[in-house]
Amino acid sequence: MSLAKGNSAQIARMAGGAFAVLAAISALFVAGCWQLNQMGLGGWLGWFNLAIFCAGWWLAWIWTRPGAVLAAPDWKLPAHFKDADTPMWDALRRGAESRSTELAAASTSTEVLSVLREIWESINSAGPRWQDRTLAELVAALHAGQVRLANRAEEVLGRLLLPRIDRWQLVWRLGVLADRYGAVAWLPGLLLAPVDALCRWVTLKVARWPAERGLRRDLSRMLWTLALRDLGVVAIDFLAGRIAGPGARYAALVGNSESGSARPRLARPVVLAMLQGLPLIIILGSGLWYLSSLSLLLPAVPLSFIGIGWVVFAGAAGHWLLPPPRATGMSRDAGGPIVERWIAELENEGLSASRSAADWLERIGKLDLEVGVAVSGSESGWRGRSIRELMGGMAELVHEVEELVRRAVPGSRHLRLGDWIAAGGWLGWLGRVTNTGSILTSAVPGKGGLAGMALSWLAGKVKRHADEALRSVMLRAAGRRLGNVLVRLHSGDWQEIEESANSGLSEIPKPVLLIVGSHGSGCTMLAGALAELESMREWEIIESHDWTDGTSKAGLPPDALRADALIVLMRAQGGARETEFAFIRRISDGNSSGGRAPFLLGVLSAGDLVPPTLEWNPPYDPAGGTSRKEMMLRTALEAARSGAGSLVNDWVIVGVRDGRWWGVSEGVVPWLDSRLERARGVRLARELESEITGSSWVEPARQAGRGLRGIAGFFLSGWKKASPSS
Repeated sequence: MSLAKGNSAQIARMAGGAFAVLAAISALFVAGCWQLNQMGLGGWLGWFNLAIFCAGWWLAWIWTRPGAVLAAPDWKLPAHFKDADTPMWDALRRGAESRSTELAAASTSTEVLSVLREIWESINSAGPRWQDRTLAELVAALHAGQVRLANRAEEVLGRLLLPRIDRWQLVWRLGVLADRYGAVAWLPGLLLAPVDALCRWVTLKVARWPAERGLRRDLSRMLWTLALRDLGVVAIDFLAGRIAGPGARYAALVGNSESGSARPRLARPVVLAMLQGLPLIIILGSGLWYLSSLSLLLPAVPLSFIGIGWVVFAGAAGHWLLPPPRATGMSRDAGGPIVERWIAELENEGLSASRSAADWLERIGKLDLEVGVAVSGSESGWRGRSIRELMGGMAELVHEVEELVRRAVPGSRHLRLGDWIAAGGWLGWLGRVTNTGSILTSAVPGKGGLAGMALSWLAGKVKRHADEALRSVMLRAAGRRLGNVLVRLHSGDWQEIEESANSGLSEIPKPVLLIVGSHGSGCTMLAGALAELESMREWEIIESHDWTDGTSKAGLPPDALRADALIVLMRAQGGARETEFAFIRRISDGNSSGGRAPFLLGVLSAGDLVPPTLEWNPPYDPAGGTSRKEMMLRTALEAARSGAGSLVNDWVIVGVRDGRWWGVSEGVVPWLDSRLERARGVRLARELESEITGSSWVEPARQAGRGLRGIAGFFLSGWKKASPSS
């Protein structure tokens, strides 16, 4: 069966199912009105409808306030941001909150781009210049932004991304027509019961405005705010130089580190719809009651029509809305020759730089249509696919461009964008010189003569052939990648719900908690006690007894350099603590040169041995307790604070006797829980910083070698191709 016949069959099933449902509901409606009139309740039904509509209007006014359907995003500074990023974050927040309404009301892409440009300029003016970043960072940021938007769309819209785009467009047009001409359906009611129908119509119109205000304007404004926040995080990290690795890896790291959900709360609109349908339910229930009074089996007839019709309609509508089935291997192979023929036609026509963007879009649209017909048999082009499939194709294309730039473009990870812009300006000046030959000719004494003319002719010929070769190869590379994406798109490779957004979740390391202390301080016991707690599963717990100097940078244990939170353990009754205090000072000195110092908690162990040693009846209150034990615990904490100064964030005391711990769940765990989110941010920032390539000469030399070989091949192929006609 062809796709056209299949669509016709699905539409026929939808029409048949809808007719069966509407016919059964109409029969029940007539029977219900007859029963209510026989009971003398028909006149009261109008007042009941009026009360229901007024209640619905009141609830719509209350429930559709800003943020009722989709909560506003959290504008708390992301945990991996530094203090220097605060001005850029504030500029983003102000721009998103003040301009989201304009974006929601924008009717053209020009207006949207104008507002986005203003927000970008406000962020860029508050932070580093974008010209100081590299080309690889730029394409990685574009890829990361695309992935974050796709993940947000998946979270907010869910299965609404599955239907075909052309079906959505048709449903939208039908909704517009129904909204425009739906008032005709009120004519029978105005003729039969004019006052009742007029009250319903007026109340419905009044209740519609706040509902649309909440479901359309506020929802679109919140969606724009979410999109601006997601893209703004990427933009700020790009300006700060934290996107040095692949864009997908960055999106997985940052996306999984953020808490909260943006799922729309649709319970209130559903309640409003059910409330408006309550009078209809009463009428239909009265119809079933009337039919059951005639025969107990008679109500089964309309109910069976409703059930069967709904099943037929829903099944046909599901198949009609979804994209075409996955193409076979033979159909998929049919798209390759079409792409190659399209590239050859462009090369034969000549690579004109003056070709407009509209012309390119028209050509790409024709290619998409031809590939769609050859692969899937659909003449709808990209409109015959779903939004999820288009997002998958865009992600694939951006990923290939990113890999190409990072692998093949010399200096893409080391030369600033400002250097590329300067080089482009210099090449433009060189092109103007070689085209006219005037400056080269005048540079030779005596206005150059034959030598100047020959030099100008040679420079122009070299530039022309190199330019044609580069354009040809760039067209072939870009065309093949675009063609491969279109073939995969129409083959249905992105029909399944992919879990790529969570693919990097297992790779994200947990924040590191390092417990250090001298021998006998209880490091192993405290680490074991913390590891048994469910709330500590989010931490990677490491213990260390290494206090010696010279083990690593600044005389610190190796694990201290990657710790996000650090517990320094010392005995509460210990006399000499100079070794511990010296270690704390080394921690501070080792992170003073722009590094990220870990959160530091001082823990006094063996609190049960503080005099009076025989007394151990926790819990204790060292801060304000009046017993002798509590006063001695307070004295030990004050001595530790005075010795360490401000280098330690906080101090707690713990003790254990007969396997019963005190101070761990009461002091250590709450302190760690309050710093877990920030520790995750520190760990994320360290992961992003570890991917920075740096300015090593090895990688630029490799990229330069690959680039020179590629340029030489481009130039030679272009020279050979142009030599017969020259």
